[in-house]
Amino acid sequence: MSDAPALEAGSDPRREAMATRLVLPFALPVLSALAIALWVLNISRAFIAGGKTGALVIVIIVTIGIMAGAAFASAAPRLQSSTLLLVVAAALVLIVSAGFVSLGPSQEHGEAGGGGGYVPPKGPAVATVEIDALPQLKFQAKDFPTQAGVNEI
Repeated sequence: MSDAPALEAGSDPRREAMATRLVLPFALPVLSALAIALWVLNISRAFIAGGKTGALVIVIIVTIGIMAGAAFASAAPRLQSSTLLLVVAAALVLIVSAGFVSLGPSQEHGEAGGGGGYVPPKGPAVATVEIDALPQLKFQAKDFPTQAGVNEI
């Protein structure tokens, strides 16, 4: 006689079949996509708020956490699914809270002079530079000397 536990039928086989064959195939991909979107949005906020050095520290901590969690899960083959779910939920809560905590520092602030990007020049052009692209994928010259200031091309 074997010591394997006997599988018990659910209380309502029709309901169980409906859940496993109809609901789960649609719910799991949708919930997975939502979890990934939540993860990406919140971890990216933490990266932006952390700056260059802070983002590197966050990446190292997240990477070590993922590797340690995977090592823990693989080292304990008899780990109950409820325990594994609790660990994954705790990691997700930690990432979401990191995203919410860093929400303020990761947003742009309307500081004067802090913006980048294109700023149109002011004033009239002081010189004109003419550049022709030749059919041989070359320009008519290698250097285009001009005056300092606003130039029209």
